[in-house]
Amino acid sequence: MQAGKIVWKSGQEMSLLGFRHAFTSVSQLDLAPGIHIYVASVPVIALLKMAAYQERPHDRRKDLGDIAIALEDYVSDDDPRRFSNEVFEAGIRYEEVSPFLLGRDLAGLIDEVESRSVTRFISLAMGQGDGGMTQAVMLQEAPIPSWREHPDESNAALKAFERGLTRR
Repeated sequence: MQAGKIVWKSGQEMSLLGFRHAFTSVSQLDLAPGIHIYVASVPVIALLKMAAYQERPHDRRKDLGDIAIALEDYVSDDDPRRFSNEVFEAGIRYEEVSPFLLGRDLAGLIDEVESRSVTRFISLAMGQGDGGMTQAVMLQEAPIPSWREHPDESNAALKAFERGLTRR
């Protein structure tokens, strides 16, 4: 992990950006009595998928759909954090609370290099920097029909996510 990448026998390189969190920001998942595994948190998985997509966008299209799900469903409709003072004080609309809180929770984990990668991903997902390719693919891959019908909803979610990133 010190080198920041893995070079496979094929010569293909894989960035390790964010991997340190896969071991430190985890939840225990009980599979059966006495049997459990540790799973990386949703913010960490989102970070890893953002980094992987940027590294190999043509091979990682599915990651955009997974990121969309994380933005849309990070917190449940009845999660008390949806109604917290922080959310009300920030003026976050109900539909944007989930991405906002995902951004806020991720902000508490990432360093400056990871933050730059996430910021670059947000720009790409909002149609900036690659001729709108990432935005178009994200709308196509996202299993959220309202995003395809109203693309401005995806941008609103991404802006809320970005606002969460800047609140620590």
